[in-house]
Amino acid sequence: MTPPSSLQSSLRIASLNLYNFAKPPFSFYHPDEHYSAQQWQEKCLWLSSQLKHVQPAIIGFQEVFSPDELARICQSCGLPFFSTVSNPVLAEDDPFLFIKPVVALASLYPIETITVLKPDTQLLAAFNLPIDFQFNREPIKAKILIPVLGAATFYIVHLKSKRPTSLSSYTDVAFKEQPIASALLNATLGRYHSDMQRSLELALIYQDVIKSQTEGEHCTLIMGDFNDQITSDGLGFIFNQVISDGLAQTPSFGVTDSYQGSEQHRAGTHYYQNQGKVLDYILLSTPLLLPQSPFSVEFNAIDQHILNTSGLEQKLSSDHAFIYIDITKK
Repeated sequence: MTPPSSLQSSLRIASLNLYNFAKPPFSFYHPDEHYSAQQWQEKCLWLSSQLKHVQPAIIGFQEVFSPDELARICQSCGLPFFSTVSNPVLAEDDPFLFIKPVVALASLYPIETITVLKPDTQLLAAFNLPIDFQFNREPIKAKILIPVLGAATFYIVHLKSKRPTSLSSYTDVAFKEQPIASALLNATLGRYHSDMQRSLELALIYQDVIKSQTEGEHCTLIMGDFNDQITSDGLGFIFNQVISDGLAQTPSFGVTDSYQGSEQHRAGTHYYQNQGKVLDYILLSTPLLLPQSPFSVEFNAIDQHILNTSGLEQKLSSDHAFIYIDITKK
């Protein structure tokens, strides 16, 4: 496969959830969840082969517990610039148990600036929410100067999952004598909290995108695992742009799903109980996807490793599709 990134008129950008990328002897989430030496080698070989096949110029990763090992693989695959902005978290009572991963960015081109995206405290105050709100997994905000696009701002994200947030610190006290009621509240209100967290995370990212675009950074990309479909009630608000006075005729701000206009059938990027859902996205500055844009955008996904495969097979590869786009000058 000839990499479009080798041409001055085209660029390939990708995103991949690495599904518990933790080098042994470290475990992830549970002490019994880890890779053998052979399994780890197989997982790394799979990733290396995918990167060499797709040859992205820029890629965002999620579920990274071992960034140093990932950086070495990326460098061997032609992506010399690599960065994270935070560190994976280990359990307080187990120095070999990871409980929180990070996101990462690898690039063919130098990373001009990179930082943790912090919540805007003024917006949180306007929402009447605590200003010490934190992302479940801190997003990356980076600027890269690219021959095809010029200066582009990348947001690498991994939004809060649908897994119910534990409310045991509350329910164990308030419903100490009612374990069934406690379990019910943990399942229902815990899920509500996770949904609200995910929605607020995207709102804060979106606010920063618009702010960056007003400062002249119109080439913007949000990429990663959104842990829900962006058409859902909790996330779809970023596309519900209602602007008066005819200003919406020539949109200059906002982002649009890069799949828009693609002729490829949109299959799920993650499967749970044999049901596929699209959870992984690359969103682009809206002007890039307008008919008058000087660029064309083509969306692709590699998903053979998640179709009719076992849990072990996905553990040694990923349980998410490998998505990428080609941006080409018309």
